[in-house]
Amino acid sequence: MSSEEKFYRNLQEHLDQQPIGYAAVESGADIRVLKHVFTPREAEIATTLDYKFETMEQISKRAKEKGIIDDDLELIIDGMAKKGSIGYRERDGISYYRNIPLVLGFYENQINKLTPELVKDCLELTDDLTFGLSFLKTQISQMRTIPVEKSITPEHHVVPYNWVRDIIQNLEGPIIIRNCLCKEIKALEGEPCKKTNRLESCMYFRDFAKSDINMGEGREITKEEALELLQKAEEEGLVLQPSNAQEPEFICSCCGCCCGMLEGLFSKLPNPLDFWISHYFAEVDPELCSGCRTCIDRCNVNAIKFRKSTNSSKVNLRRCIGCGLCVTTCPEEAITLHKKEKEYIPPKTHEDMYETIITLKKGSS
Repeated sequence: MSSEEKFYRNLQEHLDQQPIGYAAVESGADIRVLKHVFTPREAEIATTLDYKFETMEQISKRAKEKGIIDDDLELIIDGMAKKGSIGYRERDGISYYRNIPLVLGFYENQINKLTPELVKDCLELTDDLTFGLSFLKTQISQMRTIPVEKSITPEHHVVPYNWVRDIIQNLEGPIIIRNCLCKEIKALEGEPCKKTNRLESCMYFRDFAKSDINMGEGREITKEEALELLQKAEEEGLVLQPSNAQEPEFICSCCGCCCGMLEGLFSKLPNPLDFWISHYFAEVDPELCSGCRTCIDRCNVNAIKFRKSTNSSKVNLRRCIGCGLCVTTCPEEAITLHKKEKEYIPPKTHEDMYETIITLKKGSS
């Protein structure tokens, strides 16, 4: 193995120890993907970063301990942050850096740098069962589903982190809207989204938004514009998926035809809800249902089927993610969203989510 190949293998093994794994695969797609994103020198330096944010002083100290001495270390790390291969944030004038996973992480940050070769290698990697099992070892999902507001009734007693308007109104700092990686990839493959012609459907907040500004990615929007776009997403039939935290770093508006999570998980796994977080489920009243099948068209996860015996729709509770999209467009008002008995409380922040994942990961090893 050449020294350059060793740098990439070391990085693969290092990333695989992070909260969101990065498993080696027989095809070699794991290394090819890293080569698209990191130079050999960057790959070597990236092994000195942790999944937690750290200052240059902390990173430099670890680099020296590993025998990595470079007068341009700070310049190289800052360059990696600017191109989105590592995470970045700024607090009180001090820059912090960290490793980020492939998904949701440095793959999404390649949106404006996508090539057919990168897409091919990433799809080969993420389709590999070995990689998929490593990705799912987190035990809790990086994302969760929140229902569209019109589907929620007053008796649900909705907490702020499940109410999209509260999430937006309580934000401090910039809001960035960016193109959806999944929709861009499908468009490149000649399979444009069936739900919307908008590529801009992912919103970023807090540290993610500041990182986007540092990279020069996306465009800044107001809270009012954000709410209008989320209303548009509901009308188009897109599922609202924030990061799995009470103070989310992003909200994606996803579809079953493009989304790597919805299309991937729900098409390949018999019990996808084992790896998904939602607080609600839908139920159809067969006495009210007219059999129009509008709900079936609205569902992004194939959770609703038509039953000829009753001339009505029925929800598969093993697949329903409680997004509420079927509720808001039922002409007979035959569908109701119910709150699950067991309530899941997300970690407070994105960093807390990583800590929860790494703790569960270590406990299961």
